[in-house]
Amino acid sequence: MQLCGTASGGLHRAGRLSYGAWERSRLKEGDEMRLVIVTIGWILVALGVGVLCHDLVKWLLTGNLAIIDAGSFWFAVHETSLKLAEPAVARYVHPWLWHPVISTILLAPTFVVIGLPGAVLLLLARRRRYSGHGELFKG
Repeated sequence: MQLCGTASGGLHRAGRLSYGAWERSRLKEGDEMRLVIVTIGWILVALGVGVLCHDLVKWLLTGNLAIIDAGSFWFAVHETSLKLAEPAVARYVHPWLWHPVISTILLAPTFVVIGLPGAVLLLLARRRRYSGHGELFKG
């Protein structure tokens, strides 16, 4: 059996894999972007679940349920960026955006602020499988 190189750098048996078969073996159009969105979604969901588990373990150890809000979490992770974000948003975007919108988000539980966008990304990137529902309208 003789192996030959292809234009993409892969090897195949000589004369056995045509260009059409190689093309069909590739991902469908748009699957690369879907893979990126699904990966980001799962990372966000995993981080949200991790923060929720942290809050629950802390509750079990101390007996005091204290769910960390997104602002406190951001302050604990990177204090400087939180301090710089408010003036930057107020100056370069719009002052109205920080106090009613972003400050409300920063008061929400961290696992919701991180996990909910991940769940939405997973929901939007799922593959849609159509069943035979269209047969109802056939004559």
